[in-house]
Amino acid sequence: MEFVQEKPNKSVYKTFFIYFVTILLFIAIRIISSLGVFKTLSNNAVDLIYTTLIEVVCLFVFPMILYCLMIKVKPKQVFKTCNFTRLNARSIIISVAIGCIVYFITIMLSSFFNGIIQFLGYHPANSSSNSITTIDYLVQILTTALLPAFCEEFLHRGLLLQGTKHIGFHKAIFISGILFGLIHLNITQVFYAATLGIIIGYISVISKNIWPAIIIHFMNNFLSITNSYLLYNNKAYANFINTFYSWIGSHGLIFAGLLSAIFVIIILVLLYILVSRLYANTLIRKTEKAIREAYTKDGVALIDGPISIKNHEIREAIESTTNLNLDFDSVKNPIEILMPVQKNVYLMNYKDKIFMKASFILCSIVTLFTLIWGYM
Repeated sequence: MEFVQEKPNKSVYKTFFIYFVTILLFIAIRIISSLGVFKTLSNNAVDLIYTTLIEVVCLFVFPMILYCLMIKVKPKQVFKTCNFTRLNARSIIISVAIGCIVYFITIMLSSFFNGIIQFLGYHPANSSSNSITTIDYLVQILTTALLPAFCEEFLHRGLLLQGTKHIGFHKAIFISGILFGLIHLNITQVFYAATLGIIIGYISVISKNIWPAIIIHFMNNFLSITNSYLLYNNKAYANFINTFYSWIGSHGLIFAGLLSAIFVIIILVLLYILVSRLYANTLIRKTEKAIREAYTKDGVALIDGPISIKNHEIREAIESTTNLNLDFDSVKNPIEILMPVQKNVYLMNYKDKIFMKASFILCSIVTLFTLIWGYM
């Protein structure tokens, strides 16, 4: 991989600019909402209006329009750039399973990080809701799971990640992941959300498709909402959860630590297996497509009889898709094997970094205020 510093990469600069302006609009809507402009409406109506403004208008429509105007492309090309490609049934099932695994990872990370800041004196805001009705539950699926999964992934794993991939996939994934954590503007969410963003960033790049990221994001939020709903409305489920935690606590801290360690190892192994399956499924699909294109023209076979498959052509198709070395001569690590080929990496100059740093600083300041507020 070569690092090149040629003429400025306009797409990188413009992508960070679009993201920064989007954050400004995002914070402005949050401030307006906090002033009580929706206080005369019901909770569900507020959720619907607020989510539409934040997710649909701010995080999807607004950056889409800016990107089309600044990069001078049509919306159809934007979706193509963001890797909105068809996902088969097997990949959907694998993505749902990964989403379930990721949900447990976020629970553990959230508990760990929030435990630390609460130990240091932070007091989280108490939820004002005493119950969750079925209508509330259905509205939350739309406003907290479905729309955020699509719109937030479009912005972060779509425009931001794909628009800055020239600086290197690893760097682009970490930048988009950390900004994804910070844009929640809440100290209790930033740590696990950033980790979630990095995980699904790699999955999005490895699969060369944004839909797995959207599905994983949706499943994570959906399971969180469902868990809260069941705790409020299903006594059997609530009793089971409370009994389980009591049983762990009764066996002492060492037992809880060992059980947690075993649970973490199992989850990470399952995550690796599922991501590998998703990658393999994507690789096979792309290889089959390459073979069809090599031996057909306009849907008609170029040769008579069964298609003869040449080993060197399959090899070239696979190796042009990923860094996978079929002879395993220079294997660095499992993630590197699955990552797409990237021969040249653009080195950002100070102008490219202006709006990237401005985005980090702005989100960090607002998030820091939520931490300070929790200590007051």
